[in-house]
Parts: sequence; C-alpha cells; structure tokens
Amino acid sequence: MTFPKRTICVAALLVMAMSLFAESSDSWIDRQAAGRFQMRSEIPIRQSKVLSNFMHSLQQHESDISATLRLRQNQKPIVINVFQSRRSYQDFVTRIAPGEKERRALFIQSETHGSVYAYLHADVMTDLRHETTHAILHSSLPFVPLWLDEGLAEYFEVARANRASGNPHLRRTKLDARLILTWRPQPHEAGSCPRPICDDGS
Repeated sequence: MTFPKRTICVAALLVMAMSLFAESSDSWIDRQAAGRFQMRSEIPIRQSKVLSNFMHSLQQHESDISATLRLRQNQKPIVINVFQSRRSYQDFVTRIAPGEKERRALFIQSETHGSVYAYLHADVMTDLRHETTHAILHSSLPFVPLWLDEGLAEYFEVARANRASGNPHLRRTKLDARLILTWRPQPHEAGSCPRPICDDGS
C-alpha cells in the first residue's frame, strides 16, 4: 500500500473511531427501539408524551414516505439522539460537528447508519420528523439534491393529518405559484424573472 493510500485509510479509521466515541455518552439514560430506529435519550422516553408518541408514529412515518415516493424500505439503522436541553445538545454536537451547533436539530449520515440529533423544546416533534425524513431518504437513495432533500423534509415534518390542508408552508407556496403563473415581462424588464424563481444570486 502506498503512503498516500495508507494515510487516507488511517484518516478514515480515525474519523470512524471519533464518530463512535462521540456517539457514546454517559448521559443516555434510556433507549427504545422501533424496527430499524433506535432512540437514545437523556430523559426516560416513556415518561415523555412527545417522545413516546414520536416512537409510536415512526414506522407509519417511514411507510408514508416510502409509499409517497415509491422508495424501497431497507434495514439500515437510524439512531435518534434526544437531549434534555439546548446546552447539552450543543456541548455534544460541538464534538462531532462544531460548525453546526447553532442548528436546532441535525442529521448526519455515515457508511453504516444515519444519526439524528435534537433537544427537547416546544416544537421538537417537528424537528424529529424533519431530520428523520432526511435519514430515511439518505438510507434509501444514493444521492438527494439539496433542494429536493429540504423540500421533502419540510413536507413530511408536518403532522400526517395536516400535510395536505393544514401545512404551514402551503400559503407561501400558493403565493409563489400565483406570482409565477400571473407574471408577465414588461418591456423594461427584459431578461428579468419573478423573485421566487430567479437564479441570478439575488
């Protein structure tokens, strides 16, 4: 094995080892599995209505995504890590992705499994659905464009009963669609386009 290849292999092993070390934490006091999903939490899962409801809905959530997008389900593990507070979440995320600690939740895909990180707050259920959607998509597809990845995650982050009619993103989508459909270029606007579909960096 040449020196550059050996260096790359060693670096890859170090990254894997650091990832495994980062995911091992003495703060997890409870674990619960649902199919290929495993939740690790800093609080008792069964004592949290939000976390219990989320775990009970996980397999239906995956079925909805798979049926809507015609994805083939697989058994790659998805680990969902829930922190008791924003501070403990940020302390932990700093160890594995320092530049992302200000995000409210996070998804990271490795070669062996997907990992979701979130902390308890008023809208944590939305965050968990959003990041778990990323995990399901990336475990089933070799590549997902960012615009599609985020669009699908925003769609499926909404509770199942509200996705079609009560979706909070629906009003903005309708406004953008109306603007696109009704916009007509004026003589002094040659080469311009309505803002929602501009691709000129503005």
